[in-house]
Amino acid sequence: MEELETVPVNSNPSEGGQMPANAAAAGVAAMVQKPGWTEARRLALKQLDKLVGQEPKVLRGNRPDAVHALRVASRRLQEELDLLYSKPRPPEIRRVRRKIRRCRGILSGLRNCDVLLARTQNHLAASRSTRRQAWETVTAFLHERRQALFSKAVHKLTRINLPEIYLELREHLIRPDKSAASSWNGDGPFEPQAQSHPGPPLQERLAEELNRRCDEFERQAGKANQNSGGESLHPSRIAAKKLRYLIEIAAEFKMDGSQQALNGLKNLQTILGGWHDLEMSEIMLTEIVGNAKFIRDNLARAPWILRLIEQERKSKERLKHKAMEVLQKAVSDGAVRAWINSLQ
Repeated sequence: MEELETVPVNSNPSEGGQMPANAAAAGVAAMVQKPGWTEARRLALKQLDKLVGQEPKVLRGNRPDAVHALRVASRRLQEELDLLYSKPRPPEIRRVRRKIRRCRGILSGLRNCDVLLARTQNHLAASRSTRRQAWETVTAFLHERRQALFSKAVHKLTRINLPEIYLELREHLIRPDKSAASSWNGDGPFEPQAQSHPGPPLQERLAEELNRRCDEFERQAGKANQNSGGESLHPSRIAAKKLRYLIEIAAEFKMDGSQQALNGLKNLQTILGGWHDLEMSEIMLTEIVGNAKFIRDNLARAPWILRLIEQERKSKERLKHKAMEVLQKAVSDGAVRAWINSLQ
């Protein structure tokens, strides 16, 4: 990225306008301590590179890690764009943002398949005799399902045209003056002579977004604790994920207390993610039992698959109670909320 290389965050200017080494180091330290909108745009550009860089790996078809990495990059980039562009966002940013979300949605089923295949491999390693045969049947079903989902995902992903999204969004991030000034929170593009745009300091804007995400998380956690059936656990998981990715931005800028807030949410996400995996496993196993052709070809193993459903359901119920306890604790102790308030 030529525009970025002209004013790197962590290197001295090129010869001709060189400042003393100690002055350059002091400038860099100040930027780390008090990051501005230029640094926020660099962070978004970095995430954009990660997003687009994963697409060729996904299209190879045999890289579950790339599917996961692309989805994570899309979520992080979305949070960074929401931070940079407050509502009402410029139409071109709204359009690109929708396409980024669409990429993630296209790969959702494929990601679920990959997670479940990893689970079946663990079960195969620990199971014996008939139960092992049942898991082998499930694995065969999942491989068939993944192939079908992959073919559809490739078609849809290529139609979205990620390289085009990359070029368009990169241009807006490098030259924000081309976007609507009223919706831009930054302090100007990378060119030193370019005009600046009105907007609050980065830390103030970040605190505002964090409060909004925290409100949503606490709202969903409250619903989950009121509903013993666990239907609200998934919305709580999504809300926690969005809050976590926003806190990661603060951690990138080394804001005091951000890493501690992040660690607490990571633990919560691990538990909620485990519950979600069991939920998807139960749904998938039920689909197998409901697939007449597949069961007809594997009739002798059908009773064992029903037992697997019962086993997964019991595990899910145990993890559900643990998830609800951790959710309640995360809201009641108020640590994340207190940290957010300290930023203001």
